[in-house]
Amino acid sequence: MSSTPDIGSIIPSGTARKLVYGIYASGALVVGGVVAYFLSTGIPIPVEVTGAQGVIAYLAIPIGGLALANTSNPPAMAITNVYPPADDSAKHSL
Repeated sequence: MSSTPDIGSIIPSGTARKLVYGIYASGALVVGGVVAYFLSTGIPIPVEVTGAQGVIAYLAIPIGGLALANTSNPPAMAITNVYPPADDSAKHSL
């Protein structure tokens, strides 16, 4: 029995979580693109853009935590046979 609380109740709607992830990804894409523009043109990066980049980086923590909390661990696969068959039906040629 797991003692993990139902963290999925933070945002229980899958559609709402997709919206949160989409807004975050779009914001990160825009800020990253603006930073890339300034870096490629040699123009000094405005302090507002640097601040926005910091906010995007900081928001990665709760967004990642939300995503992690709403994923399930797949069952572990058991490896039963890692050796080739003992009979001659599986000959390998070089």
